[in-house]
Amino acid sequence: MIFMALITCVQAGANVTLTWIASTDPVVAGYNIYYGGASRVYTNKTSVVTATSITISNLVNGTTYYFAATTYNAAGAESALSSEISYTVPPPLSGVQLLVTPGSPFIVTMTGPVGSNYVIQASTDLVHWTPFSTNTIPLGGSVNIIDSNPNAAQQFYRAVPYNVAAVPQSPQLSGSSMNHGVFGFVLRGLVGSNYVIQASTDLVHWTPFSTNTIPSGGSVNIIDPNPNSPQKFYRALPSNVVNVPQSPKLAGSIMNHGVFGFVMNGSAGHTYDIQATQDFKTWTVIGTVTVGDSGWINFTDTNAASFSRRFYRSHETLP
Repeated sequence: MIFMALITCVQAGANVTLTWIASTDPVVAGYNIYYGGASRVYTNKTSVVTATSITISNLVNGTTYYFAATTYNAAGAESALSSEISYTVPPPLSGVQLLVTPGSPFIVTMTGPVGSNYVIQASTDLVHWTPFSTNTIPLGGSVNIIDSNPNAAQQFYRAVPYNVAAVPQSPQLSGSSMNHGVFGFVLRGLVGSNYVIQASTDLVHWTPFSTNTIPSGGSVNIIDPNPNSPQKFYRALPSNVVNVPQSPKLAGSIMNHGVFGFVMNGSAGHTYDIQATQDFKTWTVIGTVTVGDSGWINFTDTNAASFSRRFYRSHETLP
């Protein structure tokens, strides 16, 4: 599964939301999330059943945390750990101040820590906030922002750290339409964030075809000029996690003349042990494979007929 972190709060007792793509393996009953303050040393564990995201709360500002996940079956047996991701909770931000000078246009002067990134948001009701400008505090500690269209009887402003500006946090695809053989839709997400749009005809193999940065309005139009398939699916992934090594998947199994084979996908160039078990307790390495550039490899168990039942998993070997 693809495992990623989305920041939901940056303050004392910060939170981070972890998300992943659900496993298609029918024996998976849930997920265990591990995290701690050192790489591959996890001092905390939490479990979820059907959800594909979880929010970890009360993280310490300025601390780097490391996260990994496993799947488990109904008996509690776990898969190998996923690829590890890390997140450093930013230190508490110095106070940011906004000074609004009324007029036409309005001038919003933002003062804060030099080099910090903020999105300026406007609201007419203090409930719905719309981003309209992204800024980095320059030398001198302040910057003027122009709101050339304060089209409301009253308008409020706030500055939000760059990486938590948009709600919802996860990217969304919507507003699809087909016109003269060209398919288009709208991508919404974090202002300033980069997303890769991927397409698939079978929800297994995904091909990237467009990379986009979310502009200040929070949305961008995406065009697929070649939707040449009876059915096609799309998804958006943060560009900085698209190439994170994925947890291997086993699929496409077949039994032929007492020989059992399946197809495995994983990270190109990475090496995996293929393990087998009859009871989900004792696992035996029955082969080692290295995934090629295609991301897929065929594996054959020539001894499968010797067992009344056999289960398989793959585990990435460490350098």
